[in-house]
Amino acid sequence: MIISIIAVIVSPLIALWVGEEIRRNNYQRKREDKLLEKLIAFRYMLHSTDFLSAFNSINFVFSKNEKIKELVKDLHRARTNNKEDITVINQRIVELIYEICKYRKYNITEYEIQNLFIPISNTPIRTQDSLPQNPSSTSGHNDGENLRSISRSTMSITASYL
Repeated sequence: MIISIIAVIVSPLIALWVGEEIRRNNYQRKREDKLLEKLIAFRYMLHSTDFLSAFNSINFVFSKNEKIKELVKDLHRARTNNKEDITVINQRIVELIYEICKYRKYNITEYEIQNLFIPISNTPIRTQDSLPQNPSSTSGHNDGENLRSISRSTMSITASYL
């Protein structure tokens, strides 16, 4: 009888604890995947708000992984050292992305990461400042307005991963 009473009291508490742990783990995985996605998508735009937001969040999102935190330091040193070549910085980014992929147990190589996207160096990147004031549009949409609304939504360098 006493065991039954204890079981009735303890069982819901255990179920709540297990449910909360599952929720926390799912939330953490989503944060890690979102951050990784941003790093990959914006790795050739080192000064973009999206890249900086993801980069600044790595130590918080991956706070338990010392190897990733060390690679963040290496990349930061490479970015702040004026003597470093852009190829060195790009290699540090690839190493960081690769380590995060390993941590997340994604089956991908450094070579594949390096070649996920190869930018065309002669293609100018349009920014909000380089758009004409009143761009004409024959397709019925205004690219300037779209870019302005996107830039407003990504103004903060603090991440939404926290």
